[in-house]
Amino acid sequence: MLRRKGEALSDLLNRPDREKSRPVIAVIGSGGKTTALKRLAREGSDRGLSVFYTTTTHIYPLNPPESRELLANPDWASLKQSLKKPGIVCAGKSAGAGKLTSLDEKLLQAACRTADLTVCEADGSRHLPLKLHRKGEPVLPPETSLCLIVAGLSALGRPVCDCVHRYELHPGWKENPRQIAGASELVFCIEDAIRAAGRALPVLQEKSPESSPSSQIFPVKILLNQADLLCSRKGSGGPDASSLLREARKAARLLSDQGLDCRMGSLNSHSFPLWEWIFDEIS
Repeated sequence: MLRRKGEALSDLLNRPDREKSRPVIAVIGSGGKTTALKRLAREGSDRGLSVFYTTTTHIYPLNPPESRELLANPDWASLKQSLKKPGIVCAGKSAGAGKLTSLDEKLLQAACRTADLTVCEADGSRHLPLKLHRKGEPVLPPETSLCLIVAGLSALGRPVCDCVHRYELHPGWKENPRQIAGASELVFCIEDAIRAAGRALPVLQEKSPESSPSSQIFPVKILLNQADLLCSRKGSGGPDASSLLREARKAARLLSDQGLDCRMGSLNSHSFPLWEWIFDEIS
């Protein structure tokens, strides 16, 4: 879904053509995706919005009372009726092991156009703080208006084999799986996520504007999560908290220098302004 030039994501909630332009936030990466999804859904619900909580991969369902309603294998009539009312509706197809998977494409698209806000988990990570993407990942909804990339700072100072899902996709890491993750490794994983999402880096875009037409479809925001875990890292022969924080700040600076919208913080902190940042209500 295209946003008009200079338009904040929050403006989509007030457009005259809102029926075709409701915000769809796809969350990818690792190290806090589910926490980000839950916070955005809850804050949207608290603002009186109908929120569609779903996935294009696999998620554990958001059961009541965290959601207003949980719908497994819904038909369109029941899903549409539920999404017309304020609150969080979690919906998907039953996938076994207590999980949900994606609705059929037409039903997913119709639901995204009905809810005031859609938050979608569009990636998997095996509960590791970083990941590399194989072909076909992530799976972004066709209605995506913003892609939030989450990366876990708890990876810093650890061997890539212990903290990066599919680390072997990087030839150097496959040969040296004990390589320690620092700022450059963190940045590499985020750049991989951007490329995987079909969006070229702004620096590359400036060099060759014609090389990535899909990069104009939706913006990307990057959250370096788990900063609180760095501060509480116990010394055990590895890097101390201050050196890990320096690496985290270096990564944030490298990403920001490329023109990327990057924030560092902790989703465990209620003071982190996730909603305001996502919806461009802060500078």
